[in-house]
Amino acid sequence: MEYRRSHDPRANIKTKTSSWRVFFILLLAVVAIAQPDLDFIHDVTSPDGPLHSDGFCSNGTMQSPININVPLSPVNYSLPVSPDTKYVTANASLSNNGFSPQLVGPFGNFTIGNKTYDFVNLHFHRPAEHTLNIITRYQLEMHIVHMNADGERAVIALFFTLGASSPFLSQFFHLLPQIEEIGDPPVLVPNLEPSFSMSGKYARYLGSLTLPPCTEGVIWTVMLQPNTLSTQQLAQFISSFPDESARSVQPGNGRVVQISPSEWTQF
Repeated sequence: MEYRRSHDPRANIKTKTSSWRVFFILLLAVVAIAQPDLDFIHDVTSPDGPLHSDGFCSNGTMQSPININVPLSPVNYSLPVSPDTKYVTANASLSNNGFSPQLVGPFGNFTIGNKTYDFVNLHFHRPAEHTLNIITRYQLEMHIVHMNADGERAVIALFFTLGASSPFLSQFFHLLPQIEEIGDPPVLVPNLEPSFSMSGKYARYLGSLTLPPCTEGVIWTVMLQPNTLSTQQLAQFISSFPDESARSVQPGNGRVVQISPSEWTQF
């Protein structure tokens, strides 16, 4: 079964209202700068881990994750309404990557403009790494990592918030106890369906990997409408992966975050 979504790139206002808007913008700037980099709590013994996270991780200017200020981000009407993904049902290998369950398999690709990025892996961060409008941080963030023939990366981020049980997560969350330890053998997940939702608007910006070596030049597509997972599913995740694994929000450094158009406003 193929799951296809649809291309891309790269008055008068009252004084009181205006003052609040200025205050909100200044608050965004202060929070972005003040965020301490308390990340990389996982795999502290790795030579590429937190004790050795120099290079881009310390000195990069386009680091991820960031806060996405949706009301102040411009709409780019040249963006497609939906990300152009072609995901298919396939057998998956489920393993422990050191901080999260990770899935690999021949799940399809993601096209941006005239470049196609093949699926590399899918993993999670708890809590979510990206924040929305400063105050919104979801319980879980799923990263679908892709790479093209030139080694360029594109990542789709999906949020999960508490609500109805996720049909997608239910296909493999019951297997998490089998991969709780690093080094546990991978577990087969047969016929995994990419049944998560990618509806609604998304944010597009240029950033980095959120793990060492924090390579920059990554095209991020952050879906703004969250999927849901049940309280039981979140408990399953925490039981097998109890450590938080979210990198702190990084400074925007003047980067422009663009928002996709609604279906009825696209020209």
